[in-house]
Amino acid sequence: EMVQYRENLKLFHFTSKRYSEHKASDETLSEFDNKFDQFWEQYQGQYGRLNIKSSSVKIGMCTHNELILYTNKLIKELETIKLSFDLSNIRDEIVGFLYKFIYLLSFL
Repeated sequence: EMVQYRENLKLFHFTSKRYSEHKASDETLSEFDNKFDQFWEQYQGQYGRLNIKSSSVKIGMCTHNELILYTNKLIKELETIKLSFDLSNIRDEIVGFLYKFIYLLSFL
């Protein structure tokens, strides 16, 4: 879900027509990429390498409101995952800047 969200956020960023959306999505992408990478590297250090043979990611155009709903959905999913203390700290940072992103999107 995190990969799919990231790709949809990138598409939203590329197609945004409001400066505030463009800047907010750019900042969020930068933070997301950094923490996403940190999370999965640390996860693999604790539990072993991921063994992914194939995958598919569905991307599509999101409206402003759809992206807010999608972001809230990802937050709820992330908050339900049971993780080790250090991984939960990274997850909490991701959740924190996703909430910030929702706030920044409120500036129309």
